Amino acid sequence: MQQHTTTTNDTPGACWPSRQTTVALPLATIEELDNLAALNHLTREEILRQIINAGLLSDTPQLPAGDDPVDRLAEHAHLTRRRSLELAHGSAGR
Repeated sequence: MQQHTTTTNDTPGACWPSRQTTVALPLATIEELDNLAALNHLTREEILRQIINAGLLSDTPQLPAGDDPVDRLAEHAHLTRRRSLELAHGSAGR
């Protein structure tokens, strides 16, 4: 139900130290990343870098802006788990 993805800074001539990191993500999250990447003509790794950078710059990265962030996070977690199970069992229809 989880897919491993890695990110590395493979930009030629990068001027900062980097290290490869491995992250286990739910299949639904991988699907979301791939959809975002396709819409923005980026790679999954570039989208992950942008998300990580935005989280590091935020005062409250764990809470989304807007009304009732805790319930919205719980609902998103539920939907992510359900979609991941669908993907793992071959029910790819949305």
